[in-house]
Amino acid sequence: MEKVDDDLYQLERFSKTKDEFDHYYEDELKQKVSVLEKERQKTMKLATKAAIKLAIPSVIAIILYFIFGGYLLLAIPILAVYGRFLFKDVKAKRKKLLEKLKKEVVTDLVYFMNPNFRYRPKEYLSSTKFRIANIFKQKPNRYKGSDLIKGYV
Repeated sequence: MEKVDDDLYQLERFSKTKDEFDHYYEDELKQKVSVLEKERQKTMKLATKAAIKLAIPSVIAIILYFIFGGYLLLAIPILAVYGRFLFKDVKAKRKKLLEKLKKEVVTDLVYFMNPNFRYRPKEYLSSTKFRIANIFKQKPNRYKGSDLIKGYV
């Protein structure tokens, strides 16, 4: 087989070298990632506090079950509602953090990889186009998506 000369077709190199990425990270992303990491750690502390607040009444309910018997079934739905309430803020903060990560880091990273690419965090490939791509042998039984990267090489 004959070797094809990429310069002949003026093909742009898609991938970046490790050195290019390292420089880009140090110059452009490190500060953003550092700020987001601090936010992530705060969110994890909030989650830990919520887990402890849920664990204490759960342990009490289990102890009471062994002492008095069948009332644990009544406590489970109450603990589930309480847990949902406790983790409501954690869930909201994680969602906000993910949106910031996509906006501030992933968007820049995709553009760095190729300036002809555009990142659309809330868009995705239509199910029809996905099926036409014939990635899987069997037709999927469900489909959803996000994080569309659009562009050309």
